[in-house]
Amino acid sequence: MKNDRLINVVNVIGSPINGGVQNFILALSNYDKNFNIKRHIICLYSNCGSLKQKFIDQNINIYFCPLIANDRGFKPYFFWKKVRQMIGYLFFIIKLFIIIRKSNAKIVFCHEPANIIEQLFVSKLLAIPFVNHMHKEFNYFENFKFFKYIYKNINFISDSEALITSNLNNLRLESKWVKKIPLITATGDLEKFSLSKKLNHKNKIIQIGSVGRLNWEKNFELLIKICKKLKESTKFEFQITIVGDGPDFNKISEMIKKNKLEKLIYLKGELSNDEVKDFMSNLDIYLQTSLSEGSPLTIKEAMVTPLVVISSNVGGVSNLIKNNINGFLVYKINSDFFVETIMKVLKMRENEINKIKKSANKFIMANFSSSRIASKIFNYISEKIS
Repeated sequence: MKNDRLINVVNVIGSPINGGVQNFILALSNYDKNFNIKRHIICLYSNCGSLKQKFIDQNINIYFCPLIANDRGFKPYFFWKKVRQMIGYLFFIIKLFIIIRKSNAKIVFCHEPANIIEQLFVSKLLAIPFVNHMHKEFNYFENFKFFKYIYKNINFISDSEALITSNLNNLRLESKWVKKIPLITATGDLEKFSLSKKLNHKNKIIQIGSVGRLNWEKNFELLIKICKKLKESTKFEFQITIVGDGPDFNKISEMIKKNKLEKLIYLKGELSNDEVKDFMSNLDIYLQTSLSEGSPLTIKEAMVTPLVVISSNVGGVSNLIKNNINGFLVYKINSDFFVETIMKVLKMRENEINKIKKSANKFIMANFSSSRIASKIFNYISEKIS
C-alpha cells in the first residue's frame, strides 16, 4: 500500500543503545521512504548510545525528554531527589508536549512505558492516537490509576499472546477487547543475518554463545551453572561466550572467577550489529536462559543465521521455536534440563542438525522479516489515522 502524504511518526524509547526495540525501529526505518514516513524518536533516559549515529544516518530526529531533573549535588541527597522528581514530572509533561507538537506527529508509539500515563495525557491533549507496543512484562495494575479510563484510551499492540496474558488478562478486562489486540512482533534486519557466511572451525571446540543485556531477566547466572555441569558431564571441548553489557556485568564476571571457569566462559561486552552477526556466524549452539521475554530479537537473529537455538520456554519464545522442529525449548528454567538438551544436540547427526537449522531459517524469514512487519505497521498506522 502506498501513501501520498507525509506521516510523522513518534517512537518513545529509553535511549539509543544497541537493544531489541532500537534495532526494531532501525529495521522499520529502512522502509520509511516507501511509506512516506518521517520518523522521530523521544528518549526518556538518555540521548546517548551506540545506535545514535545510525538513527541520525537514517534521517531520524532524536529528542531527549528526561523523567527527572539533573542532579546538582545538593544535600541531603534523598530530599533533593524527591524535589528533582517533582520538578522533572512537571517539566516532562511540558517538554513532551512541545516535542510532539513540534514533530507534527500523526501517531505516537510508546515502546518504553515509564510515565505512560503522562505520555497518554499529552497525546490526548494533542488529539493524536497513542499506541503502547508491548515488548516486555509490565505491571499495568500497579502503575495505572483509573485503569478503565486508561485502557479505553490506549491502543495496544503486543509482541506475543503470552505478553497480553501476563500483562492484561489478570486485570479482568473485557475479554472481547483483549482478544482484539493486534499481534505485531518486533523484528530486526534479519536479512543481514540470513546472508551471513557460516565459518568452518579448524578445531573441534564447540562454540556456544548468548547475547543480551546483563540483568536479572536474561538470567546469565544460570548459564554459569550450565557451564559448570557441562564441564563435569561431557568429553566434548566447548567454550561459552556472552555478548552484552549491563548492571550485572561485574557480578557475572566475579561468578566466573569464583567457579574457576575463566577458560570456558568469556564476556565480550557490547558489540555492534555487524560484530554480533560475525559472532553468531561462528557459533554452533545459541543459548537463551531468560526468566522473562517478549519476542526476543536475538533468537530470531540466531535462527536465521542459522543456528541450533536452545531457549527457556518463557514469554513469546514458543511462538518462534517449535520444539524439536526448528529449535529446542527447555520447559523448566533449570541447569540440568539445559545440559540434558545440549548433550542431546551434541549427539545428533549432521543431517538432523541441518534439517533443524533450515527449518528455523525458513520459519523466521517467512513470518518475521522486516519488510513483512514494516507493512503490518504501516497498515496499522493507516487504520488509526484515517
